[in-house]
Amino acid sequence: MCASVVAPACASHLGPLARPAPLRARARDRDQGAALLVRSPGVAPLGLVCYTVAMRVCTQFCFVVLVLIFCAPLLASEDILDAALKPYQSADVIQIKTNKTIQTPWKTKGEKSTGRLYLSKGRFRWETDAPDKEWTIFDGRTLWSIRFASRDFPGKNHVLKMKLAMKERKKFFYLRMLDSETLHSDFAIGETIENKSYSLSPKKGGAADLGFRDVEIGIQNGYVSRLTYRDDVDNQTTIEMQKPEKKKTRFSYKPNPKTDEVEEK
Repeated sequence: MCASVVAPACASHLGPLARPAPLRARARDRDQGAALLVRSPGVAPLGLVCYTVAMRVCTQFCFVVLVLIFCAPLLASEDILDAALKPYQSADVIQIKTNKTIQTPWKTKGEKSTGRLYLSKGRFRWETDAPDKEWTIFDGRTLWSIRFASRDFPGKNHVLKMKLAMKERKKFFYLRMLDSETLHSDFAIGETIENKSYSLSPKKGGAADLGFRDVEIGIQNGYVSRLTYRDDVDNQTTIEMQKPEKKKTRFSYKPNPKTDEVEEK
């Protein structure tokens, strides 16, 4: 009986704090608390968090897809170009038969010459057979230019010997185009036509400083078939090249006092 008397008395004294809240009131308080949590600054709702994460992942995925769509052809083209240049770097000495044409603005017909180009790790030997017999040999430091005597140039062979500074060596930039490392360092690879012809933009500090432009490199059957460029006086040079072959030669020249007239610079 005491318990039945004390309980109502305590309840009346403590007021609403002692009385349990109805179920509807508790549900309403829970919903208001959740709404308050959603609207609280610095606390993101679960739905908004999931939406943000999903949009971020979707954006990154779309970016990767766009990169693959637009850059994959360029990367594939550069792989084809690098693969075509590999034989020119791996062999100790290679021989390339060449047909060279120089088209000047004031002539309707270009000047043509045929010969053979030998390459070996920064050295080269270019033998021209026609229309005049000429040799150009570079051993890495010294350049030899030999013009052989002919009906138009009788007498002794004219031999020019000169040491080349690094800046002067860049004049033979078309030989640097046959090396994958120097190609990428000296040129920016531009548009390509069916992976057969590549336009190259000379970079500053290299061929661009010498006035070369309109540079192109052609690929056929996995090897370099053509080099084209225009110089600072608007002469366009086209070098058609056959498939490289392994063949030994010397990258030096020993003048003969009886037949050669040597000029040193």
